[in-house]
Amino acid sequence: MEIIVIISLVMLLVLGALFVMPKSRNKGKAKEANSNTNATTSRSYTKEEVSAHNTRTDCWVIIKDKVYEL
Repeated sequence: MEIIVIISLVMLLVLGALFVMPKSRNKGKAKEANSNTNATTSRSYTKEEVSAHNTRTDCWVIIKDKVYEL
């Protein structure tokens, strides 16, 4: 009985650790030495500009200081 409890606790700890550990943002992608890979231009939007896009067919949201079109 004690063995089952210990095994269950170990399994819970392992599963809990999987949810707590941060995930890599570049899974399976090799880092390139060329800095031109991040050469995409980014645009700044104000909250007023984002709030104007609030319809069912044109919806923008801000998540962690980034604008997403849904």
